[in-house]
Amino acid sequence: LTAPAVQFTVVYNLMIAYDRQVVQNDGVTPITFTLTVTDGKFQPAAGVSVNWSTDLGDLASFSGVTDANGVLTVTITSTRSG
Repeated sequence: LTAPAVQFTVVYNLMIAYDRQVVQNDGVTPITFTLTVTDGKFQPAAGVSVNWSTDLGDLASFSGVTDANGVLTVTITSTRSG
């Protein structure tokens, strides 16, 4: 007995927030980004792997996993204008 292959697509909703409107490019003052991930039914998506990247400063971490509330944060210390 064989069955045809089935593919599933996971849909995530992403919302990103930040803790300041003006970013200092002094290499000292961090800005925190908070990513909230929900599933197709807008329920928190826990355990989602996220990779961060930027060319505008130094990331505190390059990857992480969303918590039980679907939330992951990262800080960036900017060294460049942009």
